[in-house]
Amino acid sequence: MTDLERLQALERRIKELVPSFEVRFKDESRFMKVLGKILFFTKGFMTGFITTIGTKVYFTSRKEYLADPANSFRVLAHEFVHVFDFVLKPVRFPLGYLFPQILALFSLFAVLAFLSPYFLLCLLALLCLAPIPSVPRKDREMRGYGMSLKVEQWRGISPEGLDWWVSHSANNFVNSNYWYMYPYRDAVERELKGWLADDYCLGDNNVAYFEVHRLIRAQ
Repeated sequence: MTDLERLQALERRIKELVPSFEVRFKDESRFMKVLGKILFFTKGFMTGFITTIGTKVYFTSRKEYLADPANSFRVLAHEFVHVFDFVLKPVRFPLGYLFPQILALFSLFAVLAFLSPYFLLCLLALLCLAPIPSVPRKDREMRGYGMSLKVEQWRGISPEGLDWWVSHSANNFVNSNYWYMYPYRDAVERELKGWLADDYCLGDNNVAYFEVHRLIRAQ
């Protein structure tokens, strides 16, 4: 099985398990173009980030997606985890992912200040937009990056290569890519390395790990 065939097989399998799943492309999406303008402060949103919303996975472009199917397979496997976690917990998953920044929405109650000036205290909720560490978001991304590491391990990459991937993945937990979701790098690296210690993930309720492992082993 070629890398492209394996990528296409993964797409088909996700679609079988999650009928609403789609791979989309940011440069073809009006919604993503508008969102990219709103998120002007996130450099490279349209060209350097893959974004998953619910069961829709947005890659940067169809050309890049097909140009390196091995890389696209690893990234789609990562997003598969998020898609299926969303299916399992359609409310808890997104709310946890956005916590605590989502609490800033309480600031909207300040418009009721004409009823009582105490509603102006709701503006304090805007403080939640600060880069406050988010354990729920860290846990959700740990499952995704755990998949990324397992893909490389199941492919037979060298220990040195796995060390590089651990370090590379840890960067995303401590920098602005996920709004500094968990700035404790040593703890992040220990947890990421824990994913490499065994194949415990194959028994997870999220079937993504089992399906990806099966496809990598397929000839």
